[in-house]
Amino acid sequence: MRTKFNNLNQFWSWWVLHRLYDLGVRKFFIAPGSRSAPLVLALAELKKNYSDIDVHTHFDERSLGFFALGYGKSSGQIPAIITTSGTAVANLLPAMVEAKQSHTPIIAITADRPPELIKCGANQTIIQSGIFSSQQIDSLDLPTPHSEELIDPWLTKISELVTKMYPVHFNFPFREPLYPTGLLEDYSDKLSTREGIKLPEYPKTNDNKIHSINSKKTLVIAGHLTKPKSKLVLDFCEQYQLPLFADVNSQLHFSSSSSIIQHYDILLNNSEFKDILKSIDTIIQFEGRFCSKRLLNWVETFSGEYQIISEFDDYLDPSHKASMTKADFESWISCQTELGFPANELSKLQSYNAAAKHFLSNHLANSFSEITLVRKLTEYLPDESLFFIGNSLSIRLVDSFAHSPKPIRVLSNRGASGIDGLLATAAGSALEQNQCITALLGDTSALYDLTSLALANQVTKDQGIPFVIIVLNNDGGAIFNMLPAKQFESVQETLFQCPHGLHFKSSAEQFGLDYHQPNTLLEFETTLSAAYCKPVASLIEIQLPNKQVTNQLDEINRMFSNQLS
Repeated sequence: MRTKFNNLNQFWSWWVLHRLYDLGVRKFFIAPGSRSAPLVLALAELKKNYSDIDVHTHFDERSLGFFALGYGKSSGQIPAIITTSGTAVANLLPAMVEAKQSHTPIIAITADRPPELIKCGANQTIIQSGIFSSQQIDSLDLPTPHSEELIDPWLTKISELVTKMYPVHFNFPFREPLYPTGLLEDYSDKLSTREGIKLPEYPKTNDNKIHSINSKKTLVIAGHLTKPKSKLVLDFCEQYQLPLFADVNSQLHFSSSSSIIQHYDILLNNSEFKDILKSIDTIIQFEGRFCSKRLLNWVETFSGEYQIISEFDDYLDPSHKASMTKADFESWISCQTELGFPANELSKLQSYNAAAKHFLSNHLANSFSEITLVRKLTEYLPDESLFFIGNSLSIRLVDSFAHSPKPIRVLSNRGASGIDGLLATAAGSALEQNQCITALLGDTSALYDLTSLALANQVTKDQGIPFVIIVLNNDGGAIFNMLPAKQFESVQETLFQCPHGLHFKSSAEQFGLDYHQPNTLLEFETTLSAAYCKPVASLIEIQLPNKQVTNQLDEINRMFSNQLS
C-alpha cells in the first residue's frame, strides 16, 4: 500500500484514481490544464504500476467528452475524464447530457479552485459544484486535500456512485502547490500532518457608503473597464498625479499618459522598482480581474489600505485583503480630495517604465518571435479598430510587452478565462460595429473553435470590414513551459502541452478565408498592411518553435531583475 507522497494533493489524487482503477476504470481521457496537475501527475504514476491503464489526450473538452462517451457506448466500460477548472468543465455538458439520456456510464473528474477563491474574482473560476445537476446527474464535491478528514469515507462514496452505472461528476478543489514539492511524507495514518487551513473571512462591502481617503502615496490599479469608466479613472489619476497600473483590459494600457506605468508586469521582477513601491500606503483599485500574476502576488504582500471600487456586487480580491465600495466611479471620485504621490518617486517610476520601453524596443527589434510579433501587431492596428485577445499565453504577452502609439479598444473573455469559443466571441463583437477587427489567439484556442471561422467569413460579408485572425502556432500549450509542469519532462509534453502537429492553411481555405504564413518580420508587416486594406476575413498563421518564447522570457526576466539603465 502506497502511503508516501510529496504533498496532500498527490496523496488524495493518487488514491481517488486508484479507487477508480479498483472499480474497473482503465480508460482515462485528459484535457490539458494546470489546476488538474495533481490528478494528471498521479495518473502518470499510477500508469507505471498498472500497464493496462490507457490514457488519451485532446485539447478540446467538448470533443474530449464525446470521445470518451463513444468509447463508453461501444465498449460498455466506464471512461473517466479529467479536466481543469472553469469553462473547461462547462464544455463537458453536451456529452454528459447525452450520457444521461442514453444511460451510458461516464465519470467526469473536474479540478476546481478551493473555497476561498470562489466568488472573489480569482482567475478561471466559476461555480462548478452541481454544474450538471439540472440534468439530474449525481455529483460529489470532494474536500480540499488540506482538510483533516480521512480519505476512506470519500473513497467509499466514490464507490457507491460509480457502481450505480450512470454518469457522475466528481468535483475536486486543490490549493497550491499543484505540483510535487519537497520530500516524501507518510500519510498512512491521517490525511494531514499539518493544521487545517482556516478560510479567510470576506471583507465587507460598503454599499454606496463612500468615504474620503487621506493618503500622500497612493497607487491606482485599473482592472477590466469600459471606455467611459476608463476616462474617469485616467482623469482622476492625472488630476492628483497618481501612478496607474493599467491592465490590458482597462482600455488604458496603450494610453500615452505619463501617469500610466505600462510595463509594471516585467518591472515587478526588478528589486529596485519594487523598493520604490514599498512605502506606498494606499491602493485604489477600479474593478478587477488582472492578467498579471506578478501584480496579484505583489498585492498579496501589501499591508496598507486597499480599496476596490466597483458598481457590481462581485468581490474582486483573491487575496481577501481589500475592502470594497459599491459605487459609481464619478460619485466616488468626487468625494476624494486628499490624495497624492511624491513627485520625485513618480518620476522614478516613469523613468523605469521608459527604460523598459527602450530595452524592449532594442532587445526585441529584429527577432521573429511571439513577443516581437505582438509588439509589431499593436503598432499596426488601425485607428478605431477592435482588438480581441485570446487567453492563455496571447493575452499575457500583450499585457507584458505590447505598446502602441494610439489608443486601442481591447476585448477579451477574462470572466472565466477559458480558451473555448474565442473566435466566435470575436466575430460576435464585430456585429454592427462597422469597425475593423483583429483577433490574436494561440493554436490550441483556434483548434477549439475552428467552425467559428465560418462566422468570421460571414461577418466580413455582412459588415464589409476586414477581420484579421492571427494564430500563434507553437504546436500546443507553450504556456506549460513556464509552469511547474516543465519539471516533469516525461509527461510535460504528452499530458500538458499536447502537441498536435497541425496547421491552419486547409482550414482557412475550407471556410473561405485568405491565408498567409509570413516567416519574417517584414513579411508579417506587409501581410498585415495588405489584410487591413481588404474587407475580407484573413487568417495569418505564425509558426514558431514551442520553447522559443519560454527561453526569451527567461532571458528578459533575468535582465529585468538587474538594474535597468
